[in-house]
Amino acid sequence: MNEFIEIILSDRVYMFSVVLCVVAVWTMKDLAVCAAIISVIGSVVWYENLPNESTYAAFCVLNLMLVIIAGAYNLIENTVLSKVIAVLGAMFCILNGIQLFDVTPVSGYVSTFLIVTMILSLMFIDGRRKMLSGIIHDFRASHMRHLHFFSRKNSNKGR
Repeated sequence: MNEFIEIILSDRVYMFSVVLCVVAVWTMKDLAVCAAIISVIGSVVWYENLPNESTYAAFCVLNLMLVIIAGAYNLIENTVLSKVIAVLGAMFCILNGIQLFDVTPVSGYVSTFLIVTMILSLMFIDGRRKMLSGIIHDFRASHMRHLHFFSRKNSNKGR
């Protein structure tokens, strides 16, 4: 377990994925959940130790997925948060395109700035909370249905 914690804390990719997961659970915003899922997938890609070109190409595709999700979400809900996430995702795509050719300390600083901006926007800009709260509501309803179905008190109503 300590090795896993050391891996998380040793690299920014894992640390920001954990932070995005915490933000997703804390805020329960739909786009925060999507960003956290994409970030966790990016952490898995980073963990594979692929060549730089393959890694940053995969990051570019993942960030493009985030842009598409935020754009589609903007068509449905039309929130400021979806526009901000789409713009930040597009900026990540551009940065990953640049990183395909050359990785510099400046690109690392820009990447850190963008992810911190995304985390702050997910925390403080108003967004919809339908997806995660809907999943929790459905889970609770299913749990209560099963409790009601299997309880001895309620099963013997017809007798």
